[in-house]
Formats: sequence, C-alpha cells, structure tokens
Amino acid sequence: MTLLLLYFLALLDGLLCGLRTSMGRCSLIRKRSYYARALFRGIAGAQVVSMLALAALLLTSTFSGRRDALRADLESTAGHMLLVFLPYAALVLFNLALRLIPSTDIRSATSVLVLGPLTAIRPLAMIAGYSAQFPGANCLRPASSERSFWH
Repeated sequence: MTLLLLYFLALLDGLLCGLRTSMGRCSLIRKRSYYARALFRGIAGAQVVSMLALAALLLTSTFSGRRDALRADLESTAGHMLLVFLPYAALVLFNLALRLIPSTDIRSATSVLVLGPLTAIRPLAMIAGYSAQFPGANCLRPASSERSFWH
C-alpha cells in the first residue's frame, strides 16, 4: 500500500511540475488546452520515470535470493519516505485549495508566502525524503547464514 501511495504522490508531483513549467509562458487568450497539455506532459513524464523504477524493482526482485526480505525492506523504506513526502504534499495541496477562494489577496498571499518558498525548498524535501529511508534499510546487510563478500 505504501508503494502505491508513493506512486500516486509521484504522479501528483509530475502533474504539478507540468503545470508549474507552463505558468506565465503563453500569450494565448484561451489557455485551457495549453494548460491541459502541460498537465498531461507532467503526468506522462512521471509515468515514464515510475515505469523505469518499476522495471528496476522487478529485475531486482527477479534476481534476488531473498524476495520476502526485499519486499519487507521496500515497504519499510517507503514508509519512512512517506513521513517526509506526505506532510509536504498536504501543505502544497492545502495552499492550492486556498486559491479557490475568489480573493486576489488570498491568492497573492498563498503564492508569495507559502507556494513560492515550498517550491524553493522542494529539492531539500526530496533529499530529506530520500535520506529518511536509510535508518530502516536492511537490504545491504547479509543474512546471518550468508557469508560476507569479504570473507
């Protein structure tokens, strides 16, 4: 379930990245189709990256001698990653929802005070989410019955 949640967060991130890259760059009067294409490109990019990650995961699982341990390790590390990614995503979505209020002041405030800084710290959030997985990772430790590479 946690891996599926990470997948949906990746798709949401791709959708928002596609939208963010298209903002302010089009002189069309009717921009709906332009933004729809941008959203689609973002989701398609996230889908490609997710499928590459899934292929690597399936290859690793195929050649692993300890599939159950690998799956448990993946679930554990995904859970640690969600501890960082879910609050960040909830904060972004909450502030995007605030922009539905028909007030120019609220829209400006959310852009300047929250969404701008969240975009600026996004790389740090990604690093923190990636780093959060290491405390629970067991996949690099040999099982007690196996010999180490060096022995």
